[in-house]
Amino acid sequence: MTDTALIARLIDRLLVPRIGHPPGNWPRRVYEVIQRMAEAAGTDPVQLLNRALAGESTRLGDALVDAATVGHTSFFRHAEQFAELRARLPAIASKRRRPLKVWCAACSTGEEAYSVALAAEQAGVAIEILATDVNPVAIQIARVGHYHSTRPGRVPGGPASRSWNAPPHLKERIAFAVASIVEPDALLGPFDVIFCRNVLIYFDREDVAEILATLSELLRPDGMLIISPADAVLPIPSCLARTSAAGFLKPSGEAPMSARWVLPNRPATLRPPVSVGAIPVVAPQSPSEPPLVRAARLLGAGDPSGAELVLTELLNRDPGHISGWFLLGEALLQRDERAQARAVFLRASRCDPSRAEDVDGEALRRAALSRATALGA
Repeated sequence: MTDTALIARLIDRLLVPRIGHPPGNWPRRVYEVIQRMAEAAGTDPVQLLNRALAGESTRLGDALVDAATVGHTSFFRHAEQFAELRARLPAIASKRRRPLKVWCAACSTGEEAYSVALAAEQAGVAIEILATDVNPVAIQIARVGHYHSTRPGRVPGGPASRSWNAPPHLKERIAFAVASIVEPDALLGPFDVIFCRNVLIYFDREDVAEILATLSELLRPDGMLIISPADAVLPIPSCLARTSAAGFLKPSGEAPMSARWVLPNRPATLRPPVSVGAIPVVAPQSPSEPPLVRAARLLGAGDPSGAELVLTELLNRDPGHISGWFLLGEALLQRDERAQARAVFLRASRCDPSRAEDVDGEALRRAALSRATALGA
């Protein structure tokens, strides 16, 4: 076995139990971190990884989790979902005699959790939030709660705001913790609302329905599980039902599968990396991956240009693909091309919703129209 192949296997052993899913390839930055830390320690990458696996140091593991996870996030990401949340929270709260319990799974650096807290405050609803991520570096940033943007209006505080500090009364409502969505047994459910957005797209399709079924077991019978528009292209288990709002799921009344989802025993399907110097560069994604899923992965990773290329090719073949038009609008919006995004969302709203696959086409059509209207305001 070559050193490159051995390093890949050692990374699998170190990271898969912590992250919960083996990707098709580990990002280049994972190998760069290993190389840099090995040189600093005066050893080689294989010895460094073996030491980490032996429990001699947690620093390498934390650094690799940080390098392997996608931290692309923002305040009030998918704004129409937060508008829907504000509208629905009071009805749920009216049935409770206590603050609503919310879990923000895969919360990254905390922007989503603080957005949920602000939305609940705007709705006049008392709330308690558990926000988790596998990345301890991201969780530490979230706990500090200080955010700065080079562009105005990207943080709370108004259109001219460039920085924001989470106020103490919001911090008191949020408990940040390091945890994985595939090991939820230790979490204190059940929850009234679970956010699990822009993360499912990184798991194998055959595992997504099982993960969602496991999450549904932590949801109250009248609760909501919220996924992102990109995640909505993935399969939904029968124990959950789509609603009129894109990405909002509710318990269907059917019992979830009895078997809890566990980490798969199958090995990661890593393609052989090609070596450039001491750092391997991974091969591109398999062309057999469905274009919509590939585009959603690129969007979730903060690569709207790459997603646009994939979606343009898809829409040239199938001009009536409503999910393709919707995700293209998302890609253009990430690039801040608002006029073009509005035109694309309008195009999505005119597509035949009955042609949508694995998604509520009518809900997606309404979401596209809502976004186009907001962009025209």
